[in-house]
Amino acid sequence: MFTEEETATLRLLDLRTSEELLFRAAAAGYDQKISVILDTIDIVPDCKDERGRTPLSVAAAQGHSAAVRLLLSRDTRGMNSVDNLNRTPLFYAAQRGEK
Repeated sequence: MFTEEETATLRLLDLRTSEELLFRAAAAGYDQKISVILDTIDIVPDCKDERGRTPLSVAAAQGHSAAVRLLLSRDTRGMNSVDNLNRTPLFYAAQRGEK
């Protein structure tokens, strides 16, 4: 969880840095940090990285089901997004054997 000071700092970040934080939290499965980032920063949960992946794709690829559920609860648009390899978050979840 972020401290009050860290939360205040989050509000000052530019969009690209904010998106990078969201991707890192998704990759690590830090669902509480994902929640704080989404609550604190005006950021779209289905933003894409240079590979066309969304934070949802990244969380699904790593098997972080709590982070996946959280991201889906905030925005379902990323559910059917495809990355540069034409893969969806569902593909990554299925690849890991997730249900």
